[in-house]
Amino acid sequence: MSDDTENLGAETMEPDDESDGKAEVDADGLTAREVLWCEAFSNPESASYGNATASAKAAGYSQPRNAGWKIRQRPHIVARLEKLHEVTLSALGKVMTDLEHTRLAALKKGDLAVAARCSELAGKRLGAFVDAHVIDLPERRKYTEAERLEAAHLARVLIEEHLEHPDRELVSVESVDVEPVGTQSQENENE
Repeated sequence: MSDDTENLGAETMEPDDESDGKAEVDADGLTAREVLWCEAFSNPESASYGNATASAKAAGYSQPRNAGWKIRQRPHIVARLEKLHEVTLSALGKVMTDLEHTRLAALKKGDLAVAARCSELAGKRLGAFVDAHVIDLPERRKYTEAERLEAAHLARVLIEEHLEHPDRELVSVESVDVEPVGTQSQENENE
């Protein structure tokens, strides 16, 4: 590999300090601008969260598209992002611990609503609750024409009963005395 190719990344790298190209670094070897980039990239409340280019723009780089990708490749930046991720996980662990303490205190006080809410929030974080319903219906029964006619007749009888006496409760099908459709009573035949 030629020296030109090896130095290509270094030549196109933007200096962090506009004045002389030599910026002060913190204990982890990050410049002030790199620290800003890491904060913008790793903060879930940041508009540039998880976006290297937007984070570079927020940190003040003049060519954010190039700088964002290059910054993300630097070993000391990767190390800082891993630290920040651990802090985030630690903070999440603290939130979960606080929820459990609040739940237990609420149970001691007899405040079941607060205890239930704490359990609900913990369950949501753990993915225990899914806002989806699986409906598995067996194959629909095929009704005969006679059964459909009888059902329609029973529905008409129930509706008429309800319209005549709206103050009454709806009656159950078992309590309605009707003749099946298509049959005539023997009284009508004898007459």
